[in-house]
Amino acid sequence: MNPIRPDDDDDELAARPSEPAAPAEEEEDEAQHPAEEARAARPSRDPGAPTQADRDAHAATHLPFRSWCDACVRGRQHAPPHCRQKREAGEVPEVAFDYAFVRRDDEEELATLLVMRDRDTRAIRAWVLEHKGADLVETVDRAVTGVRELGYRGRVLIRCDGEPALKALRNAIIKGLPDGATPIVTPVGESQSNGGIEGAVRLVKDLLRVHLMALEAKIGARFPSGHPVLPWLAEHVSDLISKHMVGVDGKTGYERLFGRPSREEGLEFGETLHWRHRATKDMNVVLDARWSSGVWLGRNWGGIVHQVYANGKVHAIRGVQRQPRDARWRKEALEAVTATPWNRAPAAEGELVVLPPLAPPAAAQGAAPEEVRELEYNPRRVFIKLADLELHGFTAGCRRCGLMRNGLPALGVKHLDTCRLRVEQAMRDADHPRLQRAEDRQLGELERRAAAAAPPAEAAAAPMAPATPIAGADVSDMDVGAAEGPGPRWHDFVDADGLDADGAFESRRDANGDAVMRVGPSSSNIRARGQTLLPSGRLVIRAEGQTLLPSGRLDLLPSGRLHTRAEGQTRAEGQTYAVRPARVVELYSPPRVTRALPVGSGLAAGSTFDLRADINGATWNFEKPQDRKRAWDRIRLEEPFLVIGSPPCTMFSSLQNLSAKKGTAEWEARRRAAEVLLVFAAAVYKLQALAGRHFLHEHPAGATSWDHPAIAKLRAMPGVGAVVAHQCAFGLHTSTQGGGKAPAKKPTRFMSSSAAVLEALSRRCPGGHAHASLLGGTRARDAATYPPGLCDAIAQGASEQLRRDNRARGARARRAWHDARELHAVRAATEVHCDPAQNRTTNEDEQLAAASVGETYDEITGTALPPDLVRQARAEEIKFMLDWGVWKRAAITECWAETGKAPIGSKWVDVNKGDAKKPQIRSRFVVKEIATYKSDDFFAATPPLEALRLLLSMAASSGHDIKVEVLDARKAHLHAFALRTVFVQLPPELSEPGYCARLVRCLYGTRDAPKRWEAFLAEQLVAMGFARGRASSCCYFHAALGVRCIVHGDDFVLTGRAGALDEVKAGMHERFLLKELGRLGGGQGELKELRVLNRVIRWTPTGLKYEADPRHSEIVVRGVAGVERALSAPGTSSKDFEAAPGEEEDLPERAARLFRSFAARANYLALDRPDISQATKELCRRMSAPRAADLKALARVARYLSGAGRVVYEYPWQSRPVLRVYTDSDFAGCIATRLSTSGGAVMLGNHLLKHWASTQKRITLSSGEAELGAVVRGFSEALGIQSVARDLGVELHPEVHADSSAAIGICRRSGIGKVRHLAVAQLWVQDLVRSGECRLHKVLGTENPADLMTKPLARAEIDGHLGRLGLSRATGRAETAPVADAEVDTTLANHKG
Repeated sequence: MNPIRPDDDDDELAARPSEPAAPAEEEEDEAQHPAEEARAARPSRDPGAPTQADRDAHAATHLPFRSWCDACVRGRQHAPPHCRQKREAGEVPEVAFDYAFVRRDDEEELATLLVMRDRDTRAIRAWVLEHKGADLVETVDRAVTGVRELGYRGRVLIRCDGEPALKALRNAIIKGLPDGATPIVTPVGESQSNGGIEGAVRLVKDLLRVHLMALEAKIGARFPSGHPVLPWLAEHVSDLISKHMVGVDGKTGYERLFGRPSREEGLEFGETLHWRHRATKDMNVVLDARWSSGVWLGRNWGGIVHQVYANGKVHAIRGVQRQPRDARWRKEALEAVTATPWNRAPAAEGELVVLPPLAPPAAAQGAAPEEVRELEYNPRRVFIKLADLELHGFTAGCRRCGLMRNGLPALGVKHLDTCRLRVEQAMRDADHPRLQRAEDRQLGELERRAAAAAPPAEAAAAPMAPATPIAGADVSDMDVGAAEGPGPRWHDFVDADGLDADGAFESRRDANGDAVMRVGPSSSNIRARGQTLLPSGRLVIRAEGQTLLPSGRLDLLPSGRLHTRAEGQTRAEGQTYAVRPARVVELYSPPRVTRALPVGSGLAAGSTFDLRADINGATWNFEKPQDRKRAWDRIRLEEPFLVIGSPPCTMFSSLQNLSAKKGTAEWEARRRAAEVLLVFAAAVYKLQALAGRHFLHEHPAGATSWDHPAIAKLRAMPGVGAVVAHQCAFGLHTSTQGGGKAPAKKPTRFMSSSAAVLEALSRRCPGGHAHASLLGGTRARDAATYPPGLCDAIAQGASEQLRRDNRARGARARRAWHDARELHAVRAATEVHCDPAQNRTTNEDEQLAAASVGETYDEITGTALPPDLVRQARAEEIKFMLDWGVWKRAAITECWAETGKAPIGSKWVDVNKGDAKKPQIRSRFVVKEIATYKSDDFFAATPPLEALRLLLSMAASSGHDIKVEVLDARKAHLHAFALRTVFVQLPPELSEPGYCARLVRCLYGTRDAPKRWEAFLAEQLVAMGFARGRASSCCYFHAALGVRCIVHGDDFVLTGRAGALDEVKAGMHERFLLKELGRLGGGQGELKELRVLNRVIRWTPTGLKYEADPRHSEIVVRGVAGVERALSAPGTSSKDFEAAPGEEEDLPERAARLFRSFAARANYLALDRPDISQATKELCRRMSAPRAADLKALARVARYLSGAGRVVYEYPWQSRPVLRVYTDSDFAGCIATRLSTSGGAVMLGNHLLKHWASTQKRITLSSGEAELGAVVRGFSEALGIQSVARDLGVELHPEVHADSSAAIGICRRSGIGKVRHLAVAQLWVQDLVRSGECRLHKVLGTENPADLMTKPLARAEIDGHLGRLGLSRATGRAETAPVADAEVDTTLANHKG
């Protein structure tokens, strides 16, 4: 059965017919349970009513959370936490216990819960107890039985915290377990280390509350916490969790425990049903009833036996039958339940059992009935398609735009409010019909709701009289107490204080007695009595007894004014009502921007607060507290739309560090005065931001004031951004030395809560002119003024922001603002760099691509790389990271405040993924964090090389129509989001003093990036239907499609039939940013050769072929052998490594370092070349202190490779292959240590999967004992390959072949026999041989291919064993084989002497 997954919330998708969309205010509730999954119970047919499969299945378990279920909405406060990462079971099982308490608000007595959780299966059990402690025999018996029912018979770890009651219970459980147990104690108050059981307790409580409320709603009664029904319900809830709660592996606790899913009929707790009596042995008893009625109290945990209460006791039965729906819920039947799990028998005759009574529902007790929200249809907003974004542009910083731009799934991710408003306005300007239809839907729905909520009209109201026009009213001197004139009665929908309940509107009278309405900042819920706010910004006012439309309509005009229109009347100028204008205030400056405000924009000039006196002659000295308070009060009264502040910046200039007066009393006093003005301005900005209005702050880009705590806190506020602009782009000029004028660049940073203003100020120097220096004379003072172009830009930006805010007050934008609050918190302190739409301009991208790059070298080979290609690769990488929002720019002070450390270093890593002829430069921006941490907490698995060969072998063993597909996940680590707070240095191309990057996504080099990527891809592949491997977590198998997959880092290798691969590939493209590297097969258009992990794979009519990366052989040959004559065999015995007289000295450090490098490369090559395995193994044993003899052995391997450059694995088509392992060993082959060498090879039919040559760990006393060590290693490898094959959906039965009769005899007998000195740990192979799980056979020594890995052989013997392993030699070069770089150090050839 497929798991039930909760529907993702998406504000842009229509409500599904099967599940009505929740109201807008309930969207967040559903999102609290986004990861919850459950396996549905099998619904039973209703005998007397139509089938309702969805509701019946959910009512049985209440899993997962559903917004349309009243019990779920009222009962579930938090979603049960799920472990996002798969954890392997430990060698010793662990079971945790904890106590919990439950009661109602009006009760004092607590009911005690004991909860148990198994770590490996995540199964949960819960019992209701009389009280805590281990003095109850029943409590201990339950806990012991619960552990034993998990199937554990050996040693068990018992975890609990240090609470005395739990410790006593733990000790009693340990005594009750016959095989013993080991305690694990969590300190009291550190529940996070006991998180598994804590989460289980929360989950049990949540589901217990849900089922109890659902039951109470059905019978119309209220259960006290001491009622006997509660213990049965607790056990039933734990049974449901174990059987139906699905983990990240797609299994329930029941499936992990019993190996199969639960397919039980979904019954609801407490329902009355029919149960079948047990058959009697007396065949004459035929007149008694076979079925009776009883109350269903769940099943026994993990089983199928029903617990039914009837006739005063609980019956354990197997056969039940449901009653019709209207007969299932009987209050009197539940009231009669007296039995408990610890007392199932009926009361003795004459015994009186007093139960707590069932109370009536809360509403019946006089309490106010709970408001029931009607599920309404929410008209969806216009859906923004990819084509719309491509036409109107993507929005920088919008996560959904980034996902859609890169072709990634964006389900559940919403557009930023500013993004949606921008695109919708562009669609509105283009008269797009889809936008018009969406707004019509919203308008119609709002009208329908308002009409439905309207009381029945007694009589039609008279049409509204027109209002007196307002001409030249001074809204700054409004009189709240003025008498109302004709027109609408504002107090009908406005509170007495002039504000409605939401603070959105304010009603006042101006000096002429006309009504003035101020639209305030709080517009999240603007609907009051008789009014509706439409998406277009129109306010619909419905008077008492009037119809909604078209009577009483107020339209929001472009000028910001409202007008009304009665039915049948046309709007005239005399029917206009005034709205308070949006004022612009300038702080610390004369009126500059206010003089440039566009006419008809709705903006008006407000107060100006110059440093000395304003235009009205009022003097200001902001160093005095009374003047600051006077300005503060005026700003609060005036409530400006925009405050423009420009505090003096002289004392914050970086040139102050060169001032001779720095540190003097005079300098300190001036600095304190400047800080007072700066802090006051920050306070005004904060007032504006908290009130939903806007501010603009300006200071030089390099000023130290940006690091001031007051400014840093502002930049961290939601919705506040910053841009750096060049004032020469606005026309700023200053004087030159010659007395003329020249443009002044003057980089200036602007900080604002207005996105439109920042977009208008995002300009850089256009170029084409020289800049005048601001140092010397009065040039800096001359450049301290605002050029007209800058004033115009600020005014235009403010006008655009006002237009957006007016539009945002509609119903459509109100909902967007509600969602945008959370998104703005993520975008805090984000700095936009000079581009209104994409945070970058084309010029900036060109500058990025033209950034200077010095000499760069390949990180792997050390060869020089072309600077132009490196520059291009780095520019593409930066562009990609900016598009994906990998980081947010943050101040370094923020890094120190949160982490107490400096930002982590970073660097560029450049690698040539191609070769010397066809370079493919890949640049990665890498964080230098991994080397600073040495921990296994961030381990990420990679598949072994034999997994790739096994995958290819299975493809060649499954038919000619199996294809091999190779995909590459581009920017793999960037797919996963960062879970930690990490600050890193910015790339040199984007660096700016005082700033760093706060990671939003994982970046290469962070310690948890590989693990986060592994968890992300596992989650996505499992969601597609793949099963994740247990032996190798990088192996996946899709049973339904027959597709096998292994993942090596960011490379996907898949095998399967063409149709299945196409289906899987389509699903992967929806989840990953992929690059298709090709499909290998014999069909038309399919590749015949490709590279996988730098290995060459070919398709031929006879099968598949596989060979190693030839570059390693070429580098070793060129760097060591040079032009010397080739040899026929590489092997060198251990005694040949003995130093000759005069050669006892170690090699010089330079030669020793080169020896280690080439020996390691040859050893890596030996993973694919069994013919050099023994030789490279001997070389690697000499790496610590190489000598001249070791150098000669290395040269011998290189000379052999020069004549045997290619060895090809042959994978012919085959069917039903057998897994065979060949093992061999020499005896005391090492002259120095007398240790033996084990060798072996694993083959699937005729396909070689793995080979090895390794030195044994202990000295053996005979050749038979040495061969036994090799056989034990062979058994281990066989079981390992068998487990990986099982992960890929194939069951193999291994065989081990050895040529030692002594070793075979030891494995086939029982015990150690005469070889009493053997380690007993090696004798586990005897159990495998006796059970037949792994068979053991004898092979002739001359036909044992493992002999190749244990001793040096001649060329003829090497070729014979290669043939037995299915390998062949080849000449020439593969078509797709990469070419080694020529710039490899060959100086080692000069040290062979």
